[in-house]
Parts: sequence; structure tokens; C-alpha cells
Amino acid sequence: MTPALGATSLPEFRRRRAVVTGGGSGIGLALTERLVADGASVLAVDVDAGRADSVAAVGGRFVLADVSSPTDWDRVVQIAADDLGGLDLVVLNAGIPVLEPDPLAAPYERIARAYAVNVEGVVHGLRAGVPLLEDGGGDLVVVASLAGLMSYPDDPYYAMTKHAVVGLGLSVARPLAARSVRVTIFCPGVIDTPLVPEAVRTAVLAAGLDLLGPEDTASHLLEALDRGGTGRIWTSQAQLGLVEHQMTKVELPRPPVRAAR
Repeated sequence: MTPALGATSLPEFRRRRAVVTGGGSGIGLALTERLVADGASVLAVDVDAGRADSVAAVGGRFVLADVSSPTDWDRVVQIAADDLGGLDLVVLNAGIPVLEPDPLAAPYERIARAYAVNVEGVVHGLRAGVPLLEDGGGDLVVVASLAGLMSYPDDPYYAMTKHAVVGLGLSVARPLAARSVRVTIFCPGVIDTPLVPEAVRTAVLAAGLDLLGPEDTASHLLEALDRGGTGRIWTSQAQLGLVEHQMTKVELPRPPVRAAR
């Protein structure tokens, strides 16, 4: 079962100071808009400078940065410290697909870039953001995917990266709780954004399912935060809404106790 520690309700989102990666489009932009509407100050981090106007239009502050770069992360948290006085919420949302179902045909450069953004971007964001979050307590959100909880033959290397960050989120929840930082692992299904391949979109619709809109996904993420606790995995789907996912509990074998001589 997924550990759920300290299941107290969170403070109001108003007046919160937040960093949202991948904040220039999709879930990140929708979340930035929602947080700003609730009174938060949001640094929307994105690698695409062309998305600055979209962020400004919803009231966020655009920060051009590559989440796979520790140096860029140092700059992001310095801006947060200098201009916001700290952080209450870090949402590690930036992610890219590989878009190749054949594991032998996928160009290694695409695999390496997806790993750098989807995994290293979470590692660097955690290490850079937690020192600001622990000053008064805060929330770290790892945005993974349903592909991180199941097999996903349409994009196996993307699934690999999402399985990795689900495992990381589960594993750091308890030690970060000691630093007053709560961890939420958020796993949305297929979201209606330009990143979704047409073949995947067609398959979802042919199965009688709907794609989830970025705005509804952002609402589910905020609802998951409002549920409290740490180390909890939440799935977000059009038909099912927000559902807590329970991992199978596996006990490690214990070595036999040697009798005293």
C-alpha cells in the first residue's frame, strides 16, 4: 500500500509561492493560470522562449530554463529566493515523449533527451527546490503518467522514465517528511495537447474513451494536493476523475537471526 504520512489538510493556495516546470503549455500553463487565479505567485519554467507570452497572459512569470541543467535550476531557485522570498510549492511537470514503439528503432538521442528531461529534471528540481520548501514546509509534486504505473508499448522508453520518477517519489516521501516537505505523485492519463500522437489519440477515441483537458487535469492535481498526506499516488482520467492508486506492498526478505554462541 502507498504510504500516506501526515494526512493533514494543506494551507490555502492563496498567497502561495510556486515553481511549475513545463509551465508554458499544457498542464503546466493550465496549472499556472489556476494558481495565479487563486492568488499565488508562480514562476513558470519552460525551455521554449516562444511560450513567454502565454505565461504572461495568465499572470505568471516566465523563466527560460532547461530542467535538465543543474546550473539553470540554480538560477530558478535564486529568482525564487530573491523575488518571492522562498517557495511553498514545486511542481515538476516538464516531460517529453520519445514517440517510437520499436525499442530497437528509437534514436538514442531522443531516448537520452527524454531521460534528461523526465528523470534528471525531477532529480535536479528536487535537490534545488527542497532547501527552499523546507523553510516553513511545502509541497513537491512529481508529475508522472499512467505510463509510469503500467506497460506502455506505444512508447516504452517514455514509460521507463515515468516508472523511474514514480519510484523516486515513493522513496523520498518519508525522508522528506522529516524536512516538512510533502510529496505528491500525480499520474494523468492521455491529455489533449499537441504532444499526443495522432495514432494514440485515435486509439483512445476508438476505445470509447475521452482525452482529458489540461484544465481538468490541473484541477485534479490541486484536488490531490488538497487531500493532504505524502507519498500518495493519484491517477487522473476523463471518465474516472481523480483516484488514489495503491501500490502492491512487497516485504523485503529478512536475513535469518543467528543464534548466540
